[in-house]
Amino acid sequence: MIVLSTGGVRFIGGNFVFGLRKQFSELVVNLEECTYAGNLEDLVSPQSDAFQVFVQEDISDGWLIDQLLRRYQPHSVPHLRSQSDVDSLIVGLADFIRASIVSTSGLLQAVRTHWAGLTSETKTAFRVLSRLPDANSPR
Repeated sequence: MIVLSTGGVRFIGGNFVFGLRKQFSELVVNLEECTYAGNLEDLVSPQSDAFQVFVQEDISDGWLIDQLLRRYQPHSVPHLRSQSDVDSLIVGLADFIRASIVSTSGLLQAVRTHWAGLTSETKTAFRVLSRLPDANSPR
C-alpha cells in the first residue's frame, strides 16, 4: 500500500511519516513545500530510504497532485500540511490563508477528481485524512 502525505517535514507530519516508516514497509510519497515550518533536517533521507519519495512542491498545484496520484496510486492521503499556529495567523494573514485554505482546496480538488475515477472497490478503501486543530488553533 502507498501513502501520499503532505507536511512530512513539519512536526506533526514528520513524526507521522517517521512512525509509519518505522512500523510498516509502505511507500510514502512525502509532498512538502518547505516553508518556515518545515525542517529538512528532520526528514529521513529519501536517498537512504527506498520506501520514501520526497517531492518539494506546493500542494496547491492540482496538476502535480494529479500526476502523483496517477503515478503512485496511493490508498490514502494524510493531509498534515496546514498552518495552525496563532502567530502565523496574526503576522501574515494572507500567507496563512494561502497555506491553510487555498493550498488545501487545490489538494482536495485534485484528490476528488482522482477518487471519481477509481473503481467502486478502490473508492471504498481510499481515505483522505487531516489532523485535527490543536489547542492553540484559532476557532
